[in-house]
Amino acid sequence: MEWVKPRIKLSHHVIANPQGDICIGEIPGFSKVVRNAPEWFVSLLERLDGSQTLADLVKEIEGLGHEVTADEIVDTIQSLGQFNLLEDAAAKSTLLSAEELERYDRQILQFSLFDKKGWPGFAYQELLKKSKVLVLGVGGWGTWVALQLALLGVGTIRLVDGDEVELSNLNRQVLYTRDSIGKSKVLAAREKIAELNPHVNCEIYNEYVGSEPEQMEKLLDGASLAILAWTNLGAYRREPVTETFHRVALNKKIAVIEFAADPLEVIVGPIYLNNDSHPSYFQCQPKLRSLFYSADEQTKSFQEAEIGSDYRDGNRIIERWHSSPPLSIASGMVADQVTKVLTGYDDPALVGKRFRLSLRDFQSRIENLY
Repeated sequence: MEWVKPRIKLSHHVIANPQGDICIGEIPGFSKVVRNAPEWFVSLLERLDGSQTLADLVKEIEGLGHEVTADEIVDTIQSLGQFNLLEDAAAKSTLLSAEELERYDRQILQFSLFDKKGWPGFAYQELLKKSKVLVLGVGGWGTWVALQLALLGVGTIRLVDGDEVELSNLNRQVLYTRDSIGKSKVLAAREKIAELNPHVNCEIYNEYVGSEPEQMEKLLDGASLAILAWTNLGAYRREPVTETFHRVALNKKIAVIEFAADPLEVIVGPIYLNNDSHPSYFQCQPKLRSLFYSADEQTKSFQEAEIGSDYRDGNRIIERWHSSPPLSIASGMVADQVTKVLTGYDDPALVGKRFRLSLRDFQSRIENLY
């Protein structure tokens, strides 16, 4: 790579130990140790701040009187670049405003650290800005994940829900306040997202999702990725809404991620990339069903009865119960995986896999679905 104004990545400290060794970076796997570093090398590192051109750097280091040639200096800078330790301070974004670059500064550092493509960190932020993410359901799960996406700077968030905000929502549905009660959820969510990040475009559909393919086609149109943020038992019983959604997403080659959370457990994934690189939802269904049912026959019989909605509740109204701690944990993990799918700055861990975390004892496991 031709460096115009090379600098050590801003995500990397340069650390010297008493033995004269130098470590560039602090994260294992993303750092480089140079033992018994010569004095000219240390001088070079101190000047790799992006303020000088390559030619100016060579001239300055030579002028310090060190026993080093211009070719050695240039080769060293190129080697640092090959170890993914450098970035070009001359590279500028043509898509992100100065305000956006400052707003997203910390995550741009993260993108720069992991960078798998040899890009400046802001290039990954540009991919987020160009993305459109569909969130189906704007309740407990959906509001938390929409909040995360808005803070991350996903360019367009498409929210779908036909419900209105109620007082009982406010313990866990993070985009709503008392002033939101009685409003449609998608409208109230859009207002809060606009307040939190004016650089995010929020599209809203105040409607419930049915099983008609035409509706799914409309909701998925132009989406980069879709998030199922509703109570989803479609993998365990014939549920036309879920099956239709996954079939349309598969046909459109739009990635899908599922997640769930209740006060006792966080479940994140699987991700279906829907690009022919990994099994689809339909290929994973048999494994999903087998993982759902208990090996204990009595427990299994009650699970089957619940799937069939064989309840004897009389006149009592039974609501599903959630709280904000597990929802916030799950949504953070979802946002992390979504960012990796959309930008490719790092590999998503949950393609064809599901992560479970018990909030009673913090035991966790990953379930492979193929």
